Amino acid sequence: MVVTGLERLVQQQVSPLSDRKIGLLCHHASFTSDLIFAADTLTQAGGRIERLLGPEHGPWGTAQDMIPVGGGKDRWTGMEVVSLYGDNKQSLRPDPCVFEGLDLLVIDLQDVGARYYTYACTAAFAAEVAAEAGVEVILCDRPNPIGGLAMEGNLLQPDCASFVGMFPVLQRHGLTIAELVLATTDCEITVIPMDGWRRDMWFDQSGLPWIPPSPNMPSLTTAALYPGLCLLEGTTLSEGRGTTTPFEVFGAPFVEPFVLAKALNELNLPGVMARPHVFEPTFQKHALEECGGVQLIITD
Repeated sequence: MVVTGLERLVQQQVSPLSDRKIGLLCHHASFTSDLIFAADTLTQAGGRIERLLGPEHGPWGTAQDMIPVGGGKDRWTGMEVVSLYGDNKQSLRPDPCVFEGLDLLVIDLQDVGARYYTYACTAAFAAEVAAEAGVEVILCDRPNPIGGLAMEGNLLQPDCASFVGMFPVLQRHGLTIAELVLATTDCEITVIPMDGWRRDMWFDQSGLPWIPPSPNMPSLTTAALYPGLCLLEGTTLSEGRGTTTPFEVFGAPFVEPFVLAKALNELNLPGVMARPHVFEPTFQKHALEECGGVQLIITD
């Protein structure tokens, strides 16, 4: 079973957490293998959590993509939350005052292995500002859910860089979040590596519970299809947001599902088949319209 960086951090005999004032950048997937929230396990190890920093979707993953998230006192933990995904571009990089009075920033976020996912960028920005403020940074590593061997897609062109895709890596980059941040950030970061993870592992081989890292990432199947299907966001096709199977289904009111499925299956794409599918998104593209399309079924 894989031991995450978070768990290895709190298991250290000489704890770097003891009686230190900590800012914790985490989200709703920041749990140990026995389902203890990161803030609680750090507290049990002697740390003093002064405030939480929340990425896109908020600390509990309740906000949809591109929806600004507010800060303030968290209803569920009673802790102060600083949103790093507010209603303006400046909110994406924390203000240095966020780190006043802190000794340590701990980062624990679950990535999905695709370039267009915002958590690594949030981690890099927070680490840079914290380091400039003289605050030590510890980054707890977690598995790349879709493995660390396969790398696919195109390199990001510099003029296309944005908060959604900032790093010059492939669409499916094969890196863990710590590897991605370290490769693209110059500031000093202490990484707590995992134990037991291999590059050929998929998440379902890790022994860890799957906790959806974002609202439209309900399963490992979704994560496997996301690097390709997310590209449909730039088209008139629905990529399945607003359904229970986002990024597994796609289509539009003008698509004939049986014709599309037949055409895709005739391509004999390795490891995947298409099933004719009809769906009605509850929000985003073609909301409340019946769409013809396909569901992609992973066969390998």
